[in-house]
Order: sequence, then structure tokens, then C-alpha cells
Amino acid sequence: MGNRVLIGLSFIILLVSLSGLLVSTNTQARSESEALAKDKVRMVSVLALTRDMKEGELIESSDLQTKSIEYDFSTLKDAILDRPASYAANSILKGNFAKDYILHYDDIYKPKVASTNLPSGKLAFLFPLYEREYRMLGNIDSGDKVDVYFRYETKAPRKETGIVSKKEEGVNFQSKEEANNTNLALMFANKSVQYIKHSATTEQLAVSGQHIVLPKGYISIALDPKEIQKVYAVESLGNFYFFPASSSNPGKTISASEKYYSTQQVLSKDFIKEIRGE
Repeated sequence: MGNRVLIGLSFIILLVSLSGLLVSTNTQARSESEALAKDKVRMVSVLALTRDMKEGELIESSDLQTKSIEYDFSTLKDAILDRPASYAANSILKGNFAKDYILHYDDIYKPKVASTNLPSGKLAFLFPLYEREYRMLGNIDSGDKVDVYFRYETKAPRKETGIVSKKEEGVNFQSKEEANNTNLALMFANKSVQYIKHSATTEQLAVSGQHIVLPKGYISIALDPKEIQKVYAVESLGNFYFFPASSSNPGKTISASEKYYSTQQVLSKDFIKEIRGE
């Protein structure tokens, strides 16, 4: 009888020991699993604005704060990650952003110099740049100076030697009654460039199904309110073009002949006779 009791007690003790071992193993496995899951959560450091900021403003160190947040690919794939505030300091902002906005690489432009903040009384005004003009200005950087020309058309006088412009693709020339004289006039001289930015989308499909060519990029130039009013007054009548400033050298001014060009001025009677072999 005593032996049976001892055997029963031994069996119970064995079951209790096994149960404790299983509980301990499960607890350890759960802890390891939780630790592994925690390790898989990637924490990153981001740069966020400390105040509301406008396009064209120069970012200072006081405008930035670093935050440690959980990485989310959908929202942070192009964000500036694990960089000190000095990385974005002295850069120019490419858009209007609210306080606490997390900066992305495409949101800032890093100029050659840090003294390109908007002068007092100036506004950052964006002009569109299409493929040819965008490539032509490839070496222009923030802080550089440019001359702004405006191209427009007027009716040319009816002359036998008049040069007529192309009407559309596939048509050689317009009739002389519709002939236009193209003019290129200096509108603003020696203006500061804030930055040139690339446009991600350069083509879109219109409702009619036709492809619309969009600007390749934009150039931001510091203008005063009156100059911007002049732009609004004429922009629907022509196009703006930009060239490295002719008067950027001290003491040099733009000559009268450099301020205005026209079709009839360039293609003079003598020039036309010359290319005709007369």
C-alpha cells in the first residue's frame, strides 16, 4: 500500500514538473517572439519644421527639429532620414509647408551660397520652363543673376521682302495678310534666381484625349510687387525667356541694341537679299 502511494506521489510530482517546464518554455518563446517583432520595427530620425514656412524662404537651423518615428515606406520613402539638422540648414524651400511638416529631399534646394534669402520687399515668382529652356539654364544656380526677356508678336507690314512665320506643323508659311513680326524685349534686368526646380510630370492627357505638354521645370525669381503686376498684364500675350545677366559685371550696362530684337531687325532687307543671292 505504501509503495503505491509513493508511486502515485512520484507520478504527480513528475506531471507538475513537466507542466512547469512547458509553461516556462512557452513564456520564453513568447518573450523571444515579442523581442523579435520589436526588433523588426524600424525607428528613423526625420527633419520637421518648427514653424509655418513659405516657398523661397531660406531654412535656418532654428527652423528644424529632429524627431524619431516609426518608419512607414508609403509616407517616408523620399523623406530626409537619419540626417542632422545641418543637412537642410541654409537650403531654400520649394513649397509652402506647415509647422511639423517632415521634409523630403525634393522639398529643398541647396544653393552654392547661403545668402540667397528673399530681399526685403521681394517675392518669389515662378516662371515655367519647357524642355529647351530648362536645359539651357542647366548651369544657372541659386544666387545667380538673369535678364528676363518677353517675346510677343505683332502684325508685320505688307512688303514683298517680308518674312512670314509658320502657321502650324505641316504648313509651310502663313499668308502675308496674317504674317507676324516676332519681338523679343528686355523686361527685367539683373534679377536674382532663388532656385530652379524640376517638374516630376511633363505630360498629361486632356479630356479630349490629346497629350498636353507641361513645363519641364520652374525658375523662381525675386521680383517686387510692381514687377509682378507687369508680368500679369502681359503674360497671356507671349512668353518669358531667361539669359545670364549681361550687366552682372560692375559698371557694365545693357546697350540699347541688346534690349530689343525683332524679326524685321534681324532679317533686314539687306540680309534677305544676301540669302537670296541678289
